[in-house]
Amino acid sequence: CRYAEFGKQWYQRRVRAHYCEVCEVEVFNLLFVHDRKVHCESCARSASKTLEHFVVLEEYEISDLTEVLEKFEKVPPPPETETLESFKDDVERLPPCLRDL
Repeated sequence: CRYAEFGKQWYQRRVRAHYCEVCEVEVFNLLFVHDRKVHCESCARSASKTLEHFVVLEEYEISDLTEVLEKFEKVPPPPETETLESFKDDVERLPPCLRDL
């Protein structure tokens, strides 16, 4: 793991989301913490290129996230119930004054 040299620690996930103290982007899984403040990786590296004095907390193991992603199945969209032709037919049934609205 590339973060091991920066003091990676396991972190017990909480229910609430975490946000970067600097840019306010939501931070997921890898929390870069300095003085009890959470940073995204970009802001942490802006503050310290080597991440010196940062502790990296990992909420989930990457292997667990990979397993969930691999099991994910995309649900096909529902069949079209309305077609352009049926829409045109409906418009033609309207009174002429309403057709061009």
